Amino acid sequence: MKNAKYGIITMVIAVLATAAALYYVISANAALFQKTVSSITLGHLALVLLSSAGAYMCMGIALHELLKALDYRLGYFETMGIAFVSTTVNYVVSSLGAGGFALRAHLLQKRNVPFCTVLVSSALLMMLIYFVLALLVLQGFLVLLATSGSGSAHFAEGMVGVILLLAVCFTFAVVFFRHDLRSIWMRKGFRVLNRVFYFFSIKQIPDEDYVKFAEQVEEGITLIHAKKHKLTTVLLAVCGDWICTIGVLYLAFYGMGVHLGVGELVVGFAFGMVATLIPILPGGVGALEVAMTAAYAGFGVPWATALTAVLIFRVAYYILPGLLSVLIYWGLHLGASVGAQSEGSCSTN
Repeated sequence: MKNAKYGIITMVIAVLATAAALYYVISANAALFQKTVSSITLGHLALVLLSSAGAYMCMGIALHELLKALDYRLGYFETMGIAFVSTTVNYVVSSLGAGGFALRAHLLQKRNVPFCTVLVSSALLMMLIYFVLALLVLQGFLVLLATSGSGSAHFAEGMVGVILLLAVCFTFAVVFFRHDLRSIWMRKGFRVLNRVFYFFSIKQIPDEDYVKFAEQVEEGITLIHAKKHKLTTVLLAVCGDWICTIGVLYLAFYGMGVHLGVGELVVGFAFGMVATLIPILPGGVGALEVAMTAAYAGFGVPWATALTAVLIFRVAYYILPGLLSVLIYWGLHLGASVGAQSEGSCSTN
């Protein structure tokens, strides 16, 4: 508990320091920022918010279709709400996805979805998310290399990121499809996830013993193998999620009269996504703004315009959804007594 308190204090200090630095930069150049912001219309801001909503909606569809493939059916709006709050919590508690997983498990278990189903669906969804992101980043760097004479340096940096993302996907895929390796890491992973789950939801620790848990996970993976043809919708939804997310940033620039190419847009976005992985900064606050602004300024975008667009992205994709998720979580908590319609408990019947 003492380490957790120190972690929270460190996170708060980091966020406050970042907010103070951004406030100083903006206030010191108030006239320049005011001129930049005044060029944006309400129509463009509405499109930005619509694209942000589309991203979260796609993630909800992906979770819904994945649970349906595992024979657990929740309503579309309910599943979208669970996906929404479990995604936004990662922007408040920087935990490399552990916080979102724990909250998703908590809400789904309240609806009679077994922990093994949550684990299998979360692992597969994460693998698809990183895989699609790697392809988008690779495409962006290839386009930049083909259209810019100075793209070779950026391409080398991008390939490092792509390789890391693909390495994560490969690790998930190997563990997912190889029974022998899965058995080796299952017990270790179970212990780690159990600790994380205990930290975020003390009363919701799975009561199955390890043997039963492992058997249920194996049954869930077997079911996914048998119904892999039904995962096309999941993959398309994940693609839609990333496209809409990048679309938020594109529309923010477009509203200020800046038309970025695909390569420049995706490369700057990739730098920002790397910044979100910094453990003590929830949602990469501060680091994302610096990384994206520097990248787009390097492509010739005025730094005030770049920072304004990035801040619009921060508000539309992180802050507003984070505030809205509090109300959605409250609604999901009140409706937690309604269970999912299922055809089995991680079974293939």
